[in-house]
Amino acid sequence: MRPRDQRDELCGAEVRSRLLYGARPSLLAPAAVTLTAGLGGTVLAVSAAWLGGWYDRLVSALLDIVFGFPGLVLAVVAAAVFGAGLQVAVVTLSLAYLPYIGRVVRSAALRERNLPYVSALRMLGMSGRRICLRHLTPNLLPLVLVQVATSFGYALLDVAAFSFIGLGAQPPTAEWGLMVANGSTGILAGRAEQSLYAGAVIVVFVIACGLLGGGLSRQLLGDDR
Repeated sequence: MRPRDQRDELCGAEVRSRLLYGARPSLLAPAAVTLTAGLGGTVLAVSAAWLGGWYDRLVSALLDIVFGFPGLVLAVVAAAVFGAGLQVAVVTLSLAYLPYIGRVVRSAALRERNLPYVSALRMLGMSGRRICLRHLTPNLLPLVLVQVATSFGYALLDVAAFSFIGLGAQPPTAEWGLMVANGSTGILAGRAEQSLYAGAVIVVFVIACGLLGGGLSRQLLGDDR
């Protein structure tokens, strides 16, 4: 029995090591997704709300079109064209998350643009670019931060799902979604540690991001819901 216990302990140590090492791609990928989508969505939203006209209609139409395509469909198409990989998944998810942030920020930017202080700044001769950079965008940053924090958990789940179906991280990379997929073969054999531990870590982080987003919403936006 002693050699078997030693092998079980070693297996558990390997799983823990892969969990820790896999935290880097598992967390950096959704961070890149949400930051890219947050930056791109903010730029498009603020510029569309300020310029209005045909540009606003064009941006709104593009966001609606991208919003209509599920991220999984975009990932399958991107993987078919460029090949599977974590970088392809990040780029695809960044595009898929763009309308989730851009549409919310655009609505807020339209309301902010019509406030009296913006009219006062324009009467003082301040250019539209300067108003957007120094006043409009900073006032929208709390909303952007809440959206990014809330989207991080969903992006983490999507990145793990893409790796699980073979479109994200590829072996032998240590990544939580890939660990769930690799460990699924050992469930029937009574060795479910890899899948269970990796899945539990994903669930904990997703719940934590949801709680963080709710807390930021109450603190920064005064939302009591």
